[in-house]
Amino acid sequence: MMGKEWDISNIADSLYILPDFLLKISLFLNQIFLSNFFLEIFLKLSIILFLKIRLIYRQKR
Repeated sequence: MMGKEWDISNIADSLYILPDFLLKISLFLNQIFLSNFFLEIFLKLSIILFLKIRLIYRQKR
């Protein structure tokens, strides 16, 4: 029981770190290549990540 709760909190904690990290990388790559391609990828990945985590959270509840 504790393992499942830890998994959910671990995923939730990574939500705050991962998007910020990916956004910084995307902005850095945008400055190098002068295009919004990486920001579009970041936006899509963020939405997919959010939906997957929401699905996992609902399944475990």
